[in-house]
Amino acid sequence: MKKLLIFLVGIALLLSLASCSGGDVEESAPDVPPGFTVIQNKQKLKKHGEKGESAAFSKAEFVNFLGEDLSFITVTELPEQGTLICNGNPVLKGQTVPADELEFMKFLPTADCETAFFNFTCDSAGYYGKEMCCDMVFGSEINTPPVALDSTLKTVEGISCFGELSIREPNGDEYTINVITYPTDGYINVNADGEVVYTPEKGFFGNDKLVYSVTDCFGKISETATLKIQVAENQSGITFADMEENPNHLYAHQMCENNVMVYRSENGEYYFDPDNPVSKMDFLVMLMCVAEMDRDITAVADSVADDDTGLSSGLKGYLSEAYNCGLIKLNDGKFMPKESITVADAAYMTAAALNLPLGDSQTATGEETTVYNAVSATVYAGLLEAEDGAVDTKAILTKSDAARLLWGISNYIKDNNIQK
Repeated sequence: MKKLLIFLVGIALLLSLASCSGGDVEESAPDVPPGFTVIQNKQKLKKHGEKGESAAFSKAEFVNFLGEDLSFITVTELPEQGTLICNGNPVLKGQTVPADELEFMKFLPTADCETAFFNFTCDSAGYYGKEMCCDMVFGSEINTPPVALDSTLKTVEGISCFGELSIREPNGDEYTINVITYPTDGYINVNADGEVVYTPEKGFFGNDKLVYSVTDCFGKISETATLKIQVAENQSGITFADMEENPNHLYAHQMCENNVMVYRSENGEYYFDPDNPVSKMDFLVMLMCVAEMDRDITAVADSVADDDTGLSSGLKGYLSEAYNCGLIKLNDGKFMPKESITVADAAYMTAAALNLPLGDSQTATGEETTVYNAVSATVYAGLLEAEDGAVDTKAILTKSDAARLLWGISNYIKDNNIQK
């Protein structure tokens, strides 16, 4: 099976590592195993220690920093604020330290040392002779290692899934993700923040996994964690050609599989038209379908809305039931069913359908109280996302947005055992 890791961990390429003394370095690509690329965001190997205490080294932290194995390092510049020792003896400028002896290398800082550094080269593939820097920081605060937790991603055969690794950094330090075991039946992208995109190989369904650990900028390493990836069989075989890189692809697929949303077929491929706006009437019907509020609806000749001309008797029945259940408001007797629905209106209907508790958090601004309280409640329930504490309530809901929201509503109902 092919393994592809595009491991985005920042903006600085390992092939452009520079010494902290400012030495120039050639920019040549490192030799890495076929099938993946490693990009590193740390220009310096960083160590952290308590003030006045020694800092010990290991081969593992050099390997994690480089992304490659090594046989030795050569110390090209010594620290000035203390003594670098190996096997109990001071390290000399130009001395080569075998990789197996890095476990016995320590830095003994002076009593008042807060920062120090030394430069080194190594024989790691692609970096032979390139001078790099180990930056050491000493303080009174105790630095704890990052925490990596097991988590699960779910998708369907032929559809990429988007998620993030469960990582906690108690000290707020920068960190690097170290992949230990790659997925065997798909392709994975991991960025510096732990966001992942997994694409199963064609025809694959079953279980896959990513095993990883996390190293903070001071060399502290977490326990290993596993991202479990569950790929269900795509019984319909439907995937959308216009949503291959859309994080809402899975939600759109599931809503269509459940006959909540519609799609089209053209030249043997399926299209969801994710950027198309959703009308108020369409969203209302889909919401009531997901919430199972449409079981007792009957067709009526006239609804409660004055502007229902052109709607079928069935849709008029939805309008009347929605009004009776408090899902919609009429403005001077009008619902404007063909108008594109805004985030605010969708949130209002959602909060009413799920009977969400309405607080007074001003997550959304510029709207009347009942509306921004509904938006706040929908955000709090995890059904809408707020950017920098705010929601664009006037934004038009697209089909892609609606698929994500409706999928969230469906799960919220199941998780909270909500009845009609």
